[in-house]
Amino acid sequence: MIVRSAIIALMWFSIISCAPTGDGKQLGRKNTDAVGAINNTDDLVEKRALGDRVTYASKSSPSEFLPGSEESPISENSPGAKGPQITGNDEKKNLAKAVLDKHCLVCHNSGKALGNFGMLDNLPSLAREARYVIPGDAANSLLLKVMVAGGTMPPSGLLNKTDVDLVADWISNIPKEVIPIVESKDLISQVKSDATANVASTDRSSTRYFSFHSVPAGDQTPSNLKIYQLALTKALNSISNVANIVQPVKVDKNGLLFKINLIDIGVTPARFDRFVRDFYPFGFAPDQNSTDPTVTAIRTMMNETFQLLASSVPVVRGDWFVATFALPLPYEQIMALGQSRLDLDRKLGLDLNANIRQGKVMRAAFKNSGVSQHNRMIERHTQPNGMSYWISYDFADSQNQQNIFTNPLGPAGLSQNKSFAHDGGEIIWQLPNGLLGFYLAAANGNAIHKGPLQIVSQPTGGQTQFLSAIVNGISCMSCHDIGIINKRDEVRDYTSNVIANSFSTTEQELIKRLYSPTSDLDQKIAQDNVLYVKAVKELGLEERRNANLPDVINVVYGLYNRNLSRSVVARELAISDEELSKLMDIEPFKSDWSALTRSDGYIKRDEFNTLYARAVNQRRSGVNAVRPQQDDYVVTPNCMAVNATDMTACLNNIQ
Repeated sequence: MIVRSAIIALMWFSIISCAPTGDGKQLGRKNTDAVGAINNTDDLVEKRALGDRVTYASKSSPSEFLPGSEESPISENSPGAKGPQITGNDEKKNLAKAVLDKHCLVCHNSGKALGNFGMLDNLPSLAREARYVIPGDAANSLLLKVMVAGGTMPPSGLLNKTDVDLVADWISNIPKEVIPIVESKDLISQVKSDATANVASTDRSSTRYFSFHSVPAGDQTPSNLKIYQLALTKALNSISNVANIVQPVKVDKNGLLFKINLIDIGVTPARFDRFVRDFYPFGFAPDQNSTDPTVTAIRTMMNETFQLLASSVPVVRGDWFVATFALPLPYEQIMALGQSRLDLDRKLGLDLNANIRQGKVMRAAFKNSGVSQHNRMIERHTQPNGMSYWISYDFADSQNQQNIFTNPLGPAGLSQNKSFAHDGGEIIWQLPNGLLGFYLAAANGNAIHKGPLQIVSQPTGGQTQFLSAIVNGISCMSCHDIGIINKRDEVRDYTSNVIANSFSTTEQELIKRLYSPTSDLDQKIAQDNVLYVKAVKELGLEERRNANLPDVINVVYGLYNRNLSRSVVARELAISDEELSKLMDIEPFKSDWSALTRSDGYIKRDEFNTLYARAVNQRRSGVNAVRPQQDDYVVTPNCMAVNATDMTACLNNIQ
């Protein structure tokens, strides 16, 4: 078994899976805690930690983004960047290469990647992958750890000490470079320069920027930053109201700053800025009172930037945006969903009851969905623009009017006999660009943030903090990352063949009109997914979908919400370790962040965000923190336990 401590220390990831269907097939997404470690045994089960939870995954899971050590360096010597490649001393590299070629290359090359590791025919790329190699630190590099006592590579037996030392010597001599910390004033200066030089004056008021400068240093490798970029692209297009997929523009060569014209995705600057002002915990503004010349210069530069872009929030953290926009309250606001399903229906130009009365729907009902605790029915409507609108009807019981097989008509209130009475449901509708929007509603149509566990749940996957609950937006994106999921109707045959005498001729005709033959339903779902897959391809996510890799938005959600070590806290505050030590000499940091005094200590995301503004205002010169008008929105097990359907309690009190 691969060294456990190496796995836990170097690899984080989230299991994103949906419950299996009644026929044993996976509902939407396999259990995809990616392995990506170095091993070639078929039955390997690796243990890795995400925050305070330990999860397990089979080696057969597809490989995935696994951030490296927080201190792992990257520099401008990244793929595509100019300058020498990070390979260490050529002679040492060649000696290590000879060892790896002889003992390891046959199983771990780009054409044959056993254990999802196939980089040994490209040592320059391997040297940049902090999950395997930490430049200058051989002892903590996973590549070496699997070769020494306690490791399992190669399977034919451990290497002799001379060979191991050659590999260690190469890693130890790979240059270790520190990624510079970017402070708010420097970020604003970069935004101002780009907006002035590269954004038309008519577009500046609708252009917004997204930064990844604050993500852990170990994440800032080309392959890892690509995940963040893909997640940002999908997130922005998931709030779009236009027919085409729009790619955010990379501002810097390292892929740490992006911009987009909000008009291109059909979002007004006013709506976006309100969303940021309401929920963004990392806002900042210039110190308006200091007369210090340096502070005055910072104030002038920041005010000019805000005026140039007609916004006091022209740039936000990209990881925060991806991890937050799809949570219930923020999603409800940025998507302008309204407080009732009827608000959404009116917005989309739909009258569901009229469609049902006229038989302009396609239904499928079944006993086992893998999500609902009882029988479930799904129903397809067509939006005026031709796009699909799916609604599920979910039940707290399977008896009487909640038995969809004996009461397949309705819902109750349509003056039909044999009408079911449901307790709530999920709405999935296609956006103009082919991606999906999501809404959870109670039986009366009022919006809810999460499904009650006694009705629906996600028992074998989802984010840890959600406690198996299906949370509107982000949980739905996880399960439906592949698109609309095929289901087989069981009501049509049941009512025709089993208890036909229980239904009148008129009722049987209506049932047959509403409940579609499997072939017709499959064809319609396939048509819907053609549009979705086209959008996925344009996003650059087709390869991930084909490999059954997890939804990138959920991946970045897990990364943003993982536990924060001392080095990560210092980077997010844009201060040195020495400055952090001084900060932690005073309260409340001394008490609330005391875990950071230990080398292996960490704090949780909500603990950090709560005191972020106080920390900024305590030590920065020239920049003040701006607290969100509503509050930070961080999901924790505690806030999830407050209410069965409401998640307002997840507003995190910023001090």
